[in-house]
Amino acid sequence: MWVNCLDPRAYALHKFWVSQQLSCEVTKKRRDADQARAVAAVANDYLNLSFNSKDLTALPRQLVSVAAELLAAAKEPEA
Repeated sequence: MWVNCLDPRAYALHKFWVSQQLSCEVTKKRRDADQARAVAAVANDYLNLSFNSKDLTALPRQLVSVAAELLAAAKEPEA
């Protein structure tokens, strides 16, 4: 069965970027960052989706520029 949905990499990049914005509420920052890390780990480790793919070139540079930081954070053990 196929499911049409948002690319999990785009979702993770957006949530991670939002979590880094100064205007984001403190309680939402952590939630957004946690969601981003979880989805990035699933996309990278289980779905074998690359964050360096040209599929992501349509996204704003601000989102794509945090990909390496997001992947590093996704591999860190939770505190």
